[in-house]
Amino acid sequence: MKAAHYDVLVIGAGPSGSMVARNLSRAGYQVLLCEKRPVVGIPVRCGEATGPRKRLSDFMTVNEDFIESAFTGVIMHGAGGTTIRYDADKEIGVMLDRALFDQDLARQAVAEGAELQVNARVTSLSPAENGVRTVHIEQDGEAFEISAKMVVGCDGAESLSGRWAGLKTRQLPPLTCSAIELRVRAQDPNPNHLTFWQGHDTINKGYIWVFPKLKSGVVNLGSGELVPKMGAQNMYQLSMEYCHKLYPGAVIEEVHGGCVPVSGHMAEYTAERFALCGDAAHHTNPLTGGGIMAAILCGETARRRASATGCWGWARATRNGSTASSREWSTACRAAGCRCPRRSPASRSSA
Repeated sequence: MKAAHYDVLVIGAGPSGSMVARNLSRAGYQVLLCEKRPVVGIPVRCGEATGPRKRLSDFMTVNEDFIESAFTGVIMHGAGGTTIRYDADKEIGVMLDRALFDQDLARQAVAEGAELQVNARVTSLSPAENGVRTVHIEQDGEAFEISAKMVVGCDGAESLSGRWAGLKTRQLPPLTCSAIELRVRAQDPNPNHLTFWQGHDTINKGYIWVFPKLKSGVVNLGSGELVPKMGAQNMYQLSMEYCHKLYPGAVIEEVHGGCVPVSGHMAEYTAERFALCGDAAHHTNPLTGGGIMAAILCGETARRRASATGCWGWARATRNGSTASSREWSTACRAAGCRCPRRSPASRSSA
């Protein structure tokens, strides 16, 4: 770690964490972004489908390197052999290379001034005291004690940070999907569609999916369900069954599993000097379990909330320890997107 104190410490360099770190660094805050794994974005535990380029471009410069393909329709196989097919005349979403996507967002955060530390596992979080929280971090066999004015937990569906802060974040079995996904070397006959199976004769409290990735020449095939019935196939068995049925003889390159929060809103996302974002806050679509766009929106919301409770312009104008005139402060506020009334430094100090 380059310092012992930061304005903001972000736990987890997934889409939500990197967006928070990027946006608050851009606003002038000193941000530490901690990622527990050695490489950002790996392993990929995600279906990798998200909204269209146009929507992504509202929040970032879209790098075509992380775009695998576009999809223009959806196929839904229901009970009793019923199939519904929707074809749009435009791009309704894209398939990502999540590893490259996550790494690109982390680079954006670093470019804006955030400090990224990998192999940095946060192990505990102290109560807020004197306007800061103390965070304990283990990295490469060393222990670090870092203080921060604000901690943002973006540590995914298995988040512990919220519990440390006193929030009720447990993933209860009736409100959590268990999912297994296979990365299969195959070509799907509907390469520009997302395909789903759901119903009493396949899987009821969840669905099976096939998401083609054209650039890589693979298919993401998986299944997820709330609580399988006693004696029913587990998600690995079901995913393998559909893999052999749809792509006989195909090579399975990777197998990943995890839990997907589909509980809807939590009662509380924030505590003193602490906030949750993304999967850690159960911010997923409760119908599909998709969380990429929700994570991006969370990062943007955190930026807006920060501007409502503190002045980004002041942070930016004085980030190098310099003083700022009223004009410099006002200019910095506009550049940072700050919503404060742009009071003079004198009135701020007396507030």
